[in-house]
Amino acid sequence: MFTGLIESLGKVASIKRLGNNLELEISSELKCDIGSSVSVDGVCLTVTKENKNSLIFNVMPTSIKDTALSFLKIGDIVNLERAMKADSRFDGHIVSGHIDTISRILKINRSISGVHFHIELKNDFRNYVIKKGSVAISGISLTVQETYSNEFRVDIIPHTLLSTSLSYKKAGDFVNVEFDMLVKNSINSKKINKINQEWVRNLGY
Repeated sequence: MFTGLIESLGKVASIKRLGNNLELEISSELKCDIGSSVSVDGVCLTVTKENKNSLIFNVMPTSIKDTALSFLKIGDIVNLERAMKADSRFDGHIVSGHIDTISRILKINRSISGVHFHIELKNDFRNYVIKKGSVAISGISLTVQETYSNEFRVDIIPHTLLSTSLSYKKAGDFVNVEFDMLVKNSINSKKINKINQEWVRNLGY
């Protein structure tokens, strides 16, 4: 499990084909043991090798196909977060590292209060998004500020922009999206058939 609070930024150092898999090397000062779980742009990957200044991951075909890791190029910046400890302080929200969909950044607007990202919202996932609910964008825990027919908006404060890969993003780029686990579990278990702001408040958001 992860919290969606980014610990460090990494840079893609190399991408190698290993049969149907990819070997992804990320330059980073983050210290991890071999076998550790790390969220790379929101995707839960396992450290298979560790060099002095880099982490190496083996990316399975499903992760290549179903996440925006397939768009990575050498030199790209990615978000990194180590799996949370059982006794650590919990901020952000519960993030599994299992991506629900790849979405396109439709537009980016700037104001004196921050930067506003408009993210594509596909029909299959409309029930998972509600104003003031949580969402993880490329592994970053964010709050949905507004929903529209085919998109939703998240607002990024300067600190988050500077400390995550969002500062490198532009309209048209793809991002990994993981919707709130509590919302998904509730819908999938058929405990509710409609999500609204009152329901979200009752969950403590």
